[in-house]
Amino acid sequence: MILFDTSFIVALLNKKDIFHSQAKEVFEKISDEKDLAVHYLVMQETYTVMCRKAVERAHSIKEIFSTLEGFFGEIGIISSLPDEGEIISIMKGSKCGLSYVDAVLAHLNKKTGFEVLTFDKKLIGHLSPL
Repeated sequence: MILFDTSFIVALLNKKDIFHSQAKEVFEKISDEKDLAVHYLVMQETYTVMCRKAVERAHSIKEIFSTLEGFFGEIGIISSLPDEGEIISIMKGSKCGLSYVDAVLAHLNKKTGFEVLTFDKKLIGHLSPL
């Protein structure tokens, strides 16, 4: 299973993002995979980030929602939450360098072996090498 982080999704969908080319290249290589997913917390975070960017740059909100709905409609959505104590422990261990959402992804990576696609350097530092 390959999970997407918000930073990867934003880079993939935003042509002006500095990581867009890299995200697009990676996505093209894995797009035929059947096990692509996003945690619903990442989905919520991505909607928030993309909407905020659209408003700041006076882009079409309707277009942003359409793009995101299309993307999320093509991949799996994980809705279960790991034990909250374990997530808080990861956050404490990172000295609050990881957000709650990132701690959930780090937990899923370590406990299930799911690969996490991200450009977040702090999160990368807490992922198991695959």
